[in-house]
Amino acid sequence: MFNRLKSSLLFKGLMSLITVFCTLSIPFVPLTAFGWVPQQYPTQSLQQTVGVVAVQAPVSFYAEPATTAPIVEAFTWQNPAAKVAETTVFSEVSQQPVSANQLFLAFYPKYQLALLTVLDERPDGWLEVDLPTTQAGKAWLAPNANNTLYVWQDFIRGYAKNFGFQWLAGVPAYQRSVRLKPEDTAPLVPVTIVQGIKVLHVRGNWLLVELRDMGAEHPIGWLRWRDEAGNLMVWPNFSGQTNAFQAPSNPPDMSRLFDKEL
Repeated sequence: MFNRLKSSLLFKGLMSLITVFCTLSIPFVPLTAFGWVPQQYPTQSLQQTVGVVAVQAPVSFYAEPATTAPIVEAFTWQNPAAKVAETTVFSEVSQQPVSANQLFLAFYPKYQLALLTVLDERPDGWLEVDLPTTQAGKAWLAPNANNTLYVWQDFIRGYAKNFGFQWLAGVPAYQRSVRLKPEDTAPLVPVTIVQGIKVLHVRGNWLLVELRDMGAEHPIGWLRWRDEAGNLMVWPNFSGQTNAFQAPSNPPDMSRLFDKEL
């Protein structure tokens, strides 16, 4: 009797600890059905970069742009149906698991796809990518039909128009302003309360947008999607989360997320 009581108390205590742990942990885990994306306004990592490349597992990276060069990193990952931010990324070089958010700019485990920042592009198709786990902090990716390159303008043009966008945290308030011309000194577009925004066009570092205002008017103006240093200020709203600056639509069809036709 005493042993059963003791076991019961231990079980209840263990369950209480688990409950407390889960309660404390949940706010810090960015759960989403579509993986995770950049949250912060970058200050260095995206300056003057080419764009992003979408890669599928398994994927290998070389020290130099040649298949005869040493392979400095190779990854595979499992759990394709994952609906959480993390999944298992395994390094075949170090034979160790690696946290996905230490490797990728954005990650969509449900679709077995990861986005890496492209630092340089060669005419023969080789891409130099940002890869923090290597000694140099970067590596080369061989031309492959499974690796799709999007220069930043194409990436924003295709997906901000289709999915809407979200501001990255830390973007200065004055850079979020909608202006009459694609110039930092241009007058602001007069609005009352912005209820939504639709991307119409991309020109240079600017988006031509249509605002849904409280009134009957739908004013058109320009806002920045990238600052002068080349840092992103927005990210496509792939998750469909509620945001004042997103296209009015149902949750997006993620199966077409990385179609080559933008």
